[in-house]
Amino acid sequence: MALNVAKLRAQAAELDAQLAAARHTAKSPDGVVTAVVTGSGELVDLTITEAALHGPHPQEIGPAAVAAVTAARRAAIAVAAPQMRAVLDDKHPRRRRTSGPRPHRLRHRREPATRRRRTSKSWIS
Repeated sequence: MALNVAKLRAQAAELDAQLAAARHTAKSPDGVVTAVVTGSGELVDLTITEAALHGPHPQEIGPAAVAAVTAARRAAIAVAAPQMRAVLDDKHPRRRRTSGPRPHRLRHRREPATRRRRTSKSWIS
């Protein structure tokens, strides 16, 4: 099976453009932070509610922002991963392991420690 590198590059560039144009939005569990990322996971917008900024616990904004960005990136990955597999999998079929024994792994075994007996005079020279 011959690999057409030019065609693969064109498909990858098209997919990259699609991912750059896509937007995925997610909110923090408490709803005070909203994050927007591109299809490739780049942060585009982060919105924090006024109530959170002027509320009694502004120290909770950081973890809420991390949770919102993480959720948005997970949504982006959930959409992008099948698209990437569609481009790459038909070009590069996965190598499947043949049924048979697994390759032997070399293991380093410790040699039993040999004890040297010290005589009472060995440290006196």
